[in-house]
Amino acid sequence: MRALSSKPLAKRSITQAAQHLRDPGLRQLLLLSLALFSSNYARTALNPLQEQMRDALSLTDAQIAILQGPALVLPLVITALPVGLLADRVSRARIVWAGAAIAWAGSVLTAFARNYLLLLLTRATVGIATGAISIGVLSLVADHFDRRVRGRANMVIALAEVGGASAAFAAGAIVSDLLARSGDRSWEHSMLWMTAVSAVIAASLGFLRDVPKSAEPRSGRSFLHKVAELWSLRRLLLPLVAAKILAVTSYTAIVSWAAPALQRTYSVEPEHAAGVLSMTLLVAGIVGPLAGGILADLSERTGGTGATLNLLVLLATLAIPASCFPALPSFAQSSIVLIVFTSLVSMISVIEMTLTTILVEDSVRGLVLSVMVTVGLVVGAGGGPIIVTEMSRMLGGAGSLGIALATTCALSGILGAASFIFGGRYFPKRASA
Repeated sequence: MRALSSKPLAKRSITQAAQHLRDPGLRQLLLLSLALFSSNYARTALNPLQEQMRDALSLTDAQIAILQGPALVLPLVITALPVGLLADRVSRARIVWAGAAIAWAGSVLTAFARNYLLLLLTRATVGIATGAISIGVLSLVADHFDRRVRGRANMVIALAEVGGASAAFAAGAIVSDLLARSGDRSWEHSMLWMTAVSAVIAASLGFLRDVPKSAEPRSGRSFLHKVAELWSLRRLLLPLVAAKILAVTSYTAIVSWAAPALQRTYSVEPEHAAGVLSMTLLVAGIVGPLAGGILADLSERTGGTGATLNLLVLLATLAIPASCFPALPSFAQSSIVLIVFTSLVSMISVIEMTLTTILVEDSVRGLVLSVMVTVGLVVGAGGGPIIVTEMSRMLGGAGSLGIALATTCALSGILGAASFIFGGRYFPKRASA
């Protein structure tokens, strides 16, 4: 009897799975996830090849740092506002597809760059394209998914984004090894083979669609009208901007200085500190989006935006004591709390992203997202590592790096929690987006 009843059950399970695969929303989420995957893949593709490239082109570490940082970020800061305005007027799906295609082209041209200036130009192209992808994807997530499930949708794309960076390192290692076995150690050929992933994803994004309201021509309101509308939202956006700055500042400070701080504070070997940081980023990159997406949806269903804001207050408050990981007595304790702190920051980032798409109307969503991206990059990514460095200098020099890092992360948490508390009075109890 058990064997007879299992066959219909198996058949029903297969049928249900097929129905889910035919769900247009699921297909669009898959494509949006692939878009962010390809975005981070393109940004990170040069990282596993940078030593080969440095030797081949006789570059300095400072030049490599510019290629991996300002060359990607500064062009995006300059173009984020125009891209955001464009996302409010034209097809967002086309913006994402065009961004993926341009990122692929920029990666291909990187392989043919024979001097530093050309490398700067090709990396700038990738930076602009990946920024356009991010703005378009976040806008489309809000278009395609109801606010009650938007947190989990953002969770999926955040996981895909983390996977893109990991895949770039894996692809770089595999391609370089295979080419080396045939006697080819050229970074250019490795880069070209790696772009095959971006090409396939860019082609698949041709199936990405706008929702009906987004497929039609968007509002023709003037730029000044949009700026005025953005200004009218300033009190509403303050806590969201604070969350963005908190997350980006803390994350970039951790990525830049956590490993050296652990080395200097606990006198451990570089490989041990690097191993802890690697594990931290992996765990936080998985746990943060998973927990953040689920909690964002749960808060929205049970208490609306007010409950979601209270959740941000709670997470920012928990992050304050967790930021003191360099002050703990042992390396093991510090490593565990570092993972907890970075996971809390990752959760805050996903919840902030979800709350922004819920509260901001479709007509200015692209503009708001571009402003958020710009503020996060300029203040957070640009300021985080520098603040730690200057604070360490004021506290006594290199030996104070751990305390400087803890202070920077704690201040970010305090300012974030305060902004959530005082800015929450301007939040609607229930958003209509």
